[in-house]
Amino acid sequence: MSKVLENHDVAGFAYGEASMFHVYFETDPDRLSGISHAGDVPTDDPARLKGMPAVLVGRYQQLLRHEGVDLMSGTGGALGSCHTVEDIQQAIAAFDRTVLALLDEGLVH
Repeated sequence: MSKVLENHDVAGFAYGEASMFHVYFETDPDRLSGISHAGDVPTDDPARLKGMPAVLVGRYQQLLRHEGVDLMSGTGGALGSCHTVEDIQQAIAAFDRTVLALLDEGLVH
């Protein structure tokens, strides 16, 4: 997921431990203006990580569901032993199309 964000030059990052993952999209104009590479985006500030605009989170979830990928909540999900390599590849492809749609709609930068 991080590679997809990097490939599309989106100010965001994927993170998580074990089988749990989350995606963060930077939307703050002040922070966006200070980003020159992917290493500038990560934050561990809980208020930032949980404070993405509701319209962005809702649209992100909607687009992924339309692609057949349902998240736990917010922008996070989980992988399990029941997921095949094909399942993961399909989810990453859905994520890629979702990121492109969010870019087209101006919800991420």
